[in-house]
Amino acid sequence: MSEKPFHEKVEEFNANKRDTHPFKEIPRWKRWAIGAILFATPIIQLLLMLNGQVVISVLAGIIGLGYLAGFTKPGRGFIHFAIENMDDDSSGISSTETKRVCPDCGWQNPQHNNYCNDCGEPLGRDE
Repeated sequence: MSEKPFHEKVEEFNANKRDTHPFKEIPRWKRWAIGAILFATPIIQLLLMLNGQVVISVLAGIIGLGYLAGFTKPGRGFIHFAIENMDDDSSGISSTETKRVCPDCGWQNPQHNNYCNDCGEPLGRDE
């Protein structure tokens, strides 16, 4: 069974169809990690800029965004999208190859996959 997107869960909560806010379903360690990164990255960037290290400050921001992207499902989707659309075709999947779209998350998988590369759901049979 597929899990509903976060925004749909929030809408259900707001319409009193859910007892708990979906934010409470996110593991505590993940909420703390995301909060720490969101809090620490701009402070580190500011301190580096005040110290005259602008390039390192920009790199710190990029690294912080990279960590955030890895912690969130939309962030991981963006990373997959960026990797898939790179000019360097090191993945072994040609852009002209037919792809199998995951019915659960919409990810485009290589034709030979039986399971989705993104969410792990079975892709079903070829038609």
